[in-house]
Amino acid sequence: MTETPNHLAGTPWPQPEPDTLSERELARTARQRNLPGFDDHAQRKLAHANILIVGAGGLGCPAATALVAAGVGRITLCDHDTVSLSNLHRQTLYRESDIGTPKAKAAARALAGLGPTAITCGPRLDASNATELLYTHDVVIDATDNFATRYLIADAAEITHTPLVWAAILQYQAQLAVFSPGHAHLRDIYPEPPSPGQVPSCAEAGVLGAATGVVGNMMAMEAIKLITGIAEPLNNTLLIYNALDNSTRTLAVAADDNRQPATDLAAHHTHDTITADELYTHAHDHPKQPLILLDVRTPEERATGSLLDQPAFAALATTAARRANSTTPIREVHCPLDELLHTGAQDLAGIVGVETPRGDTAACPAGQQPLLVLYCASGVRSTQALTALTEQTEALGISARSLVGGIGG
Repeated sequence: MTETPNHLAGTPWPQPEPDTLSERELARTARQRNLPGFDDHAQRKLAHANILIVGAGGLGCPAATALVAAGVGRITLCDHDTVSLSNLHRQTLYRESDIGTPKAKAAARALAGLGPTAITCGPRLDASNATELLYTHDVVIDATDNFATRYLIADAAEITHTPLVWAAILQYQAQLAVFSPGHAHLRDIYPEPPSPGQVPSCAEAGVLGAATGVVGNMMAMEAIKLITGIAEPLNNTLLIYNALDNSTRTLAVAADDNRQPATDLAAHHTHDTITADELYTHAHDHPKQPLILLDVRTPEERATGSLLDQPAFAALATTAARRANSTTPIREVHCPLDELLHTGAQDLAGIVGVETPRGDTAACPAGQQPLLVLYCASGVRSTQALTALTEQTEALGISARSLVGGIGG
């Protein structure tokens, strides 16, 4: 049995354990407590653990299920994306009746009857709250599917000395690692995230639910090892899993002594976003400025309704109706992310309906620049699109923002 680290997060470790487990919990966990090295002491550690899971998708669903079943005391789920039909083949906590429901809420509801775990739907994780969230948890599981959030979580984990269970999956291959204080960090393996569009998303490359189920359960096992100390976690190790032949191999990794550790999250703050409230205020206060709402979701998602169809944006819809016959109406356009990533300035101009530049003259003179607001289901894809289109929007002389939280508000 390995020794449990002295300092896992923002509070001393190990934390006080419950003196006893209920008779019902003893009966429920009897089979795992019969394992060598896994006794009542280990079970009490799980019962007192507080785990943060960021992402309730293909990896987060099986990880959360396994941890609740194992008897973890408290879990916070952070995911403000909503359930869609294309999620159901791999995100097995959800049913068709959950479509349109925030994932964290639907997941918490599905997990409620599995064990005594107290499940909380956490806030949207961003640079303003990441360290505070991690400080109050013993372990963080990164089950997200975008690079910006992965690096935010990794840096916040390093700042707060919180062990991080990390995994990424692409088609039939996955990678899994644990980044604990005093050991290798994500940036020691991958110093910077790839450029937008360099690595295809699951929507573009494809993903199999059976594979995400395997990897999500592996993540849960690493969290259990961190909490109970029953075995060494995957510190300083990168595990590579191939779903086609069910093989695994491991690579030894080491901390880079020349890398400066993260001390703050300043690099993760962005001024290229706009909240729902800010969008409404801007539309109301600047009636003479053209406003273009660009939906980067898939055609299937678009068919469920646009931004102005959502109850959360009713006030904005009212403003749009008032401006409909003006010279600066609020316009809605649609172009899926995978198409946007391959557009030049001229193509983008056609999509959003602005003139292309002539010579050294910007397409949109000062004072007439439209505000282009990109949105998706949760804000992830729109942020990716915004980053990829920086040169194009600058060439067109338009200001662009990504809608925080997406169509879910």
